[in-house]
Amino acid sequence: MTRRGEETAPTGHVFGEWQTDLEPTLEAEGSRHRNCTVCGAEETETLPQLEPDPQNPTPGGEQGKEPDPQNPTPGGEQGKEPDPQIPTSGNTPDRKPDPGTSAPGKEPEKKPDETGEPGAPELPDDPEPVAHHAAWIQGLPDGTFGPEQPMSRAEAAVLVDRLLSQQEGDGEHVAWRLFLDVPRESWYAPAVDRMAELGVIQGVGQRRFEPERNVTRAEFAAMVVRAFAPEEASQEDVAGGFPDLPQDHWAAEELKSVIGLGWFAGDGDGLFRPEAPMTRAEGVQALCRILNRETDLRYAAQHPDTLRAFPDVPKGHWAWNAVTEAANDHCTMQTTDSGEIWSQ
Repeated sequence: MTRRGEETAPTGHVFGEWQTDLEPTLEAEGSRHRNCTVCGAEETETLPQLEPDPQNPTPGGEQGKEPDPQNPTPGGEQGKEPDPQIPTSGNTPDRKPDPGTSAPGKEPEKKPDETGEPGAPELPDDPEPVAHHAAWIQGLPDGTFGPEQPMSRAEAAVLVDRLLSQQEGDGEHVAWRLFLDVPRESWYAPAVDRMAELGVIQGVGQRRFEPERNVTRAEFAAMVVRAFAPEEASQEDVAGGFPDLPQDHWAAEELKSVIGLGWFAGDGDGLFRPEAPMTRAEGVQALCRILNRETDLRYAAQHPDTLRAFPDVPKGHWAWNAVTEAANDHCTMQTTDSGEIWSQ
């Protein structure tokens, strides 16, 4: 580390502007860094501890205080989807309502229960302990969800990171700075760093991630397999029944797993569409299937005014069940027949 006041010997580096990592406070020193614009090498520097002002002991407000969750800082909370509406450029072409992520075969018809809602799970004789499922998606500023809008690579990394953290805890992660195009202060940087460290995501070469680009179905499949698939995942021939999936596809192994596990399937035309953008609704539905999550229909019928809903994902929309599960905090007891029983 370069200390303040020392001169850096000429090494051929061309450093950019300093960026503050940790503001100094009255109790502790701060730090800042800058990167070489040629090779990405990083140089850090310590910022001196603040001196108390006798006229204003706490300049600029309380130092080190966490943001008020009711009044988040501008630009969105780190690790959460941004508030600005997702760009609609690169939207997927019109296609059949089948989201392309359903497992093959028709699901058995479920009979209505006493609430008139089909498929409400029965409480087992010996239920498992109640678990808390925190909401893991957010809507757009206008109150909609944008189900047909493409999901960006940054958004995909954030969703996978949230669900993996809910399953396994946040753990301790080294603060990686693998990708030069992932700004340190961006809302998605912590999730991208963690997923890169765990090997869930990989770049596109030359230390670039392309966070704003639409994530393809093949790229999303690769992420979820690396994050959630068992070590000995069932695999199917990627070319079997999918003429648009060559055996030498770069994600052939991951695609074999998602098809073999029933996590992804093709569309109504018998194609897999590996390079098509993954939509927001498709991504949420796929993650719910992977983690065996669904909305408790009985609870939804009894508490219609307490559930968060989106006007562009009404009940009857093919992704309503998954989007409702993902958008609402709830406690659940997982049943043996793959259903969820929610409680307040």
